[in-house]
Amino acid sequence: MKKICLISLIIVSLFASVCAFADNAGNPPDYYVESNGTITMRSEMGQLGDMGIMSDGDMRISPYGAITRGEMARIITQLDGYDKLEVFNMTGEKRSCDFIDVSSKNPYFSSINYVSGSGIMNGYGNSLFLPDKDITYNEAVKTIITVLGYEPKAIQKGGYPQGYLTVANELGLILYPYAQDHNINGQEMCDIIHKALDVPLMKQNGFGAVESYIIMDGKNGVELQTLRTIREAK
Repeated sequence: MKKICLISLIIVSLFASVCAFADNAGNPPDYYVESNGTITMRSEMGQLGDMGIMSDGDMRISPYGAITRGEMARIITQLDGYDKLEVFNMTGEKRSCDFIDVSSKNPYFSSINYVSGSGIMNGYGNSLFLPDKDITYNEAVKTIITVLGYEPKAIQKGGYPQGYLTVANELGLILYPYAQDHNINGQEMCDIIHKALDVPLMKQNGFGAVESYIIMDGKNGVELQTLRTIREAK
């Protein structure tokens, strides 16, 4: 009797695995099956790379290496679904940069234009962006929270850096909102971005004297909007 139950359990498990694989048809799988039948989960960095995030010809992101502000700008444009920013340059919309330390030959020129023009990332004063400076953990969290639309909530909770860290913790992006600031590495950034992809965006829906915001969580008639759904729609 025990053998029959065990065999049944194995069959059910295999069926569930097949169904899960079928559900991923057409999308980069979260796992792959080796020749001996072992199921190995793909790394978060591998999954993001399949989506064109944190991976291109200019960036060399490693799990334990630092990330520069220029690289962070490129990551943000990838998150927003603007992987090919040559179009941004060719339209003539922005042929020069507001920062004296970012020339048109900089590989992140277009990305820096995009994030600065969108108010996602700011300079350091004196018309400097410091594209080669390593970005810190607090700065990276602030940038992601801004992309997700939760900056007003972060400001209400105290602003930079603690307000942003608190909101990031509430959204499940980070575990320790009081961690000591440091230069963020590739694995830490990957972990935050991987979680951020499916966080419902916060958008302003009331203007004027009294501003209001709505969470695009797909509930009560509200459309579900995340960085992932926006990327898939482009």
